[in-house]
Amino acid sequence: MVTVELKKELPIDQEATRLKDEANEQEANKEKGWIDINIDNTSIKIVTKKNDTPTIPSLLIDGSGENKIKIIIKDIKEKNELINEENDNKNNSYKFSDLVTKTDEITSDLEKQIRKINELNVNFDNTWSKNKQKRKTKEIKKEVDKLDEMISENEFKFEVDTSFTRDVKSKKREIISYKYSYTKDNNNYVDNGWVAE
Repeated sequence: MVTVELKKELPIDQEATRLKDEANEQEANKEKGWIDINIDNTSIKIVTKKNDTPTIPSLLIDGSGENKIKIIIKDIKEKNELINEENDNKNNSYKFSDLVTKTDEITSDLEKQIRKINELNVNFDNTWSKNKQKRKTKEIKKEVDKLDEMISENEFKFEVDTSFTRDVKSKKREIISYKYSYTKDNNNYVDNGWVAE
């Protein structure tokens, strides 16, 4: 009788229960092993961990010694697979420059465009007539628009799929973009190189 009365008096907070269950599941997953994907401006780093300690995959999930990490990296724009491998390394690193073969040529073209814009800005003279200033400003804007178009045409997008071979539920996916970047400092355009987004 007392139990029935308590159930009536204390409503169950289903949302709190669900959040607690999710937190417990995340902790359990961290204990048996998880995959961390880190991105910087030069590379994609994939680390297998137990709790927060980098650990080789064969020691994770079921303790069988047979577990590996499966890594697939695809170029979304070109629709091709760049990496497809299974290994027992706790640290896997893939350089952006190794994933894309034509970055040197593209970078060179973008740097030339930035130099062209900077030269137009250096030669700009405030003592010119308003019409000449207007024409030069229009010309500079046209070149900046061309630079922005070149950058958007040459953005690289990768899909990174990872999982443990002994636990398909451990799958982790990231979409990563690398884009050429610049900043404007007064009337000078500064090249920042390739930046992960």
